Amino acid sequence: MASSAREENVYMAKLSEQTERYEEIVEFMEKVSASLSDTEELTVEECNLLSVAYKDVIGALRASWRIISSIEQRWSHTVTRTTCLSSRITDQGLQIEDREGAFRHLRRDFETA
Repeated sequence: MASSAREENVYMAKLSEQTERYEEIVEFMEKVSASLSDTEELTVEECNLLSVAYKDVIGALRASWRIISSIEQRWSHTVTRTTCLSSRITDQGLQIEDREGAFRHLRRDFETA
């Protein structure tokens, strides 16, 4: 009876592979692995299923990580650019205020002369 549960889990893992549901393959193959006695080993087919499942699950996680990192980098560059632009605008605003102050001072000097 243990053999039939093992066969059923392997069958379900194969179905999951066909539908590209790799996390489910891992779950089914973990059940197969947990049901093994100390003297039993996974068959070549079972090892391959487990290997494919973990490879694809990890591959998907790595792809997600790369996308998130890319978005974070773009966001940090955007924030950096915005900060740079903001500081430029502030600097230009201060320069304009300084010029206005200088013009006011010149105007007062001209009017009093």
